[in-house]
Amino acid sequence: MLDMMRRQSESFLIYLIFGAIIVVFVVNFGPGSGSCRPASPNYAAMVDGDVILQQAFYADYSRQVESYRRRAQAANIELNNETLEKMGLKKQVIDALVNKKLLAHEAAKRGLTVSDDELVKYLETRYGVKDVTFEQYSNWVERSFETTVSKFEAEVRNEILGQKIERFVNEQVMVSDDELKADYLREHDRAMVTYVKFDPADVAVDSPSKDAVAKVLADDYPAVEASYNEAIMKYRTPHRVKARQIAHKLAAGASDADVAKARSALLDLKSQIQDGADFASLAKEHSQDAATAAKGGDLGTLDRGQVAKEMDAAIFALKKDEITPEPVRVGDMLVLIQVTDIEPPARKKLEEVKDEVAANLLKERLAQSRAQAEADLLLAKLKKGEALDKLTVGENEPKDKPKAEKPKAERGATAVALPVRYDAPWVLKSQGAIPRIGASKELFDAVFALTKEQPLAGKVFQVGKAFYVVTLKDRETPDPAKFDSEKESLRQQALWAKRTRLYREWVEHLKQTARIQYNPSLFSKDAEANG
Repeated sequence: MLDMMRRQSESFLIYLIFGAIIVVFVVNFGPGSGSCRPASPNYAAMVDGDVILQQAFYADYSRQVESYRRRAQAANIELNNETLEKMGLKKQVIDALVNKKLLAHEAAKRGLTVSDDELVKYLETRYGVKDVTFEQYSNWVERSFETTVSKFEAEVRNEILGQKIERFVNEQVMVSDDELKADYLREHDRAMVTYVKFDPADVAVDSPSKDAVAKVLADDYPAVEASYNEAIMKYRTPHRVKARQIAHKLAAGASDADVAKARSALLDLKSQIQDGADFASLAKEHSQDAATAAKGGDLGTLDRGQVAKEMDAAIFALKKDEITPEPVRVGDMLVLIQVTDIEPPARKKLEEVKDEVAANLLKERLAQSRAQAEADLLLAKLKKGEALDKLTVGENEPKDKPKAEKPKAERGATAVALPVRYDAPWVLKSQGAIPRIGASKELFDAVFALTKEQPLAGKVFQVGKAFYVVTLKDRETPDPAKFDSEKESLRQQALWAKRTRLYREWVEHLKQTARIQYNPSLFSKDAEANG
């Protein structure tokens, strides 16, 4: 059967596997199937009615934790429960156990079995079980896995079956010579460029005169309107709130008891307000902040960032008429805050900001013109034969260099900021965009037309709002002779990548088709949804 399947195409393999999955689905979910049985409370997960016990989960989880702890200790890194939680280690372990069940089910459906000799050999190589009495073996199983020998060996057989079905699937995946050559041609037709970016955003320009603003409004109002519509978030009123407070001062070095006493007093005032007392009247009587007490605690209208960050966060989290759930500690004060009004951010009308929009448009145009002029100047110098590394600085070099044309005695007295050159990583001809620059078909085509004999692109390219001067740093084209000499090595790499991808996709399909239940006391609903 294996020889027959090897001769079939990859699509036939997937078709055959998916067909078997449908059979598994029908068997497990049809009348009388095991999936209808109620789950044991001792389960970690169930896969098509087949139970993964909590003992098995915790045994694997403990081994993983211990492995990570040893590695962390060797690297002098602290590994706590919070770190393990962020790593998602529990999900990784239960996913592995679920996958093992799915693979064992598939292997069993295909008639794959595990002989006693295979089991003994696997126990020896995987777990080091060798030259022990049955009593020693039984004690080890019960101590390490909290289960019986028969249940443990059943799980080990499933593990072996999972590996068998993985090998079975991988054996069907092949890489043809045509496929291998196409991959080689694609991966080795690539270029690397050095570029200089001239960004108008980095160009400092003066504000235009009132006459210039008036002229652009009169002569080019559609452009002003377009600029306004493009900057959708720019011309807005800020989010503002009106708020008031009742503050209690804390003595320097106040104890926890002192803070608790002030908190209790403020919460008592909050209860009075909730029962109908007037906030402003209580603020005048009880607030210990002289600047606001006489005004009923009024803080006025506040923009974000206008008060201490603790207070700012509390205020802008409140709805109208809400009071902070707890008094807020701000320096040497504990404050109870109420928001009395909210002014949500709103877009200003063009008529209100037309002068500002026109001024910004003129500044952008001037900055763009200067950026392009600087790019044109650099390109002209490069065309005359001047060296790029003399006219620019690398991105990790100091941005200022002495003017090269000055006498040595004067150099260093005045430094000028030179444009920065960057190296983009390799880009495949099949990709269509230059890393760190972006997508521009004109630029992309120009890059792959450059040669080592003519490495300088003959024009300045605009991508987005920035201008680029580009030179070829390196170019690689496919070498048929090299392909022939490295073909088998390349085949193994391609085969590994293809097998890994297809196997992962296949297992993911099994998971999507299977009925998987997670114990909610161990795993969140998110784990079940993403399982």
